[in-house]
This record gives sequence, C-alpha cells and structure tokens, in this order.
Amino acid sequence: MPRPYPSPSKRVMPSRSKGIFKRWKASFLHAFAVDPEREGWFPEEVALMEGIAERLVRRRMAASAIMFLESMGPLSFLGSQALHMLNPLLGVVCDQMELERAARILERRDSIPFFIQLLERKEREREGR
Repeated sequence: MPRPYPSPSKRVMPSRSKGIFKRWKASFLHAFAVDPEREGWFPEEVALMEGIAERLVRRRMAASAIMFLESMGPLSFLGSQALHMLNPLLGVVCDQMELERAARILERRDSIPFFIQLLERKEREREGR
C-alpha cells in the first residue's frame, strides 16, 4: 500500500518558511537595542542637566556626584524606569514635566558621560573664578 505522505527524509520545507525565520531573526536582533535613536540633545534637556550640575557645583558635591555616576552608570536605564513608575508620587513634590524629561534623559546610554563632562566643565569654571 502506498504511503500518503512522503517519508521524513524526502520532505522539503517550503521556501516561505525560510523567509519567516529570517524575519524573526532580524526582529530579535533589534528587539532589545537601547542605542540612541537620535543624535544631540534638546535644549530643554541640556537646560535641566545644566541646572542640576550648577546646583551640585555650588554645593561642592561635583566630585562625589561624578564618582556616584561612574559607579551607577550601567543602571541608569533602571533609574529611568523607576522615575516613570514613581512619577505620580514625586509629581506632588516636583514638577512632573521635569521628572518626565529626566526619565527620558536617563533612558539614553550617552546621558551619563555627557552629564559627567558637563559637571567637570562647571567645576573648572568655578575654580577659574
């Protein structure tokens, strides 16, 4: 009696299944990418970071802030997610727009090195006076 289906060794995968696997592979390659989508900073973001840097330099906490930022830099994305989560509670005490802006800044990988450079520049300006 003839077999209704070909034997497993003679089965051929349809060509469209290869396309599906390529699409899955391509989508998974970029599923967890956290690189910045844009270059540069918005003026509001720079103003917020400069304000924080000026307050830290005025209180002479720039060195300790730089050390903290260097050690906690890899966790900045988690900090941004915590800010998003705590925004309703912190919004009672702080400006909600600034909290959202700070969370968006922390989501970018290049935010910590940029802020450290800003702190160092402000510290040099203070010492130069």
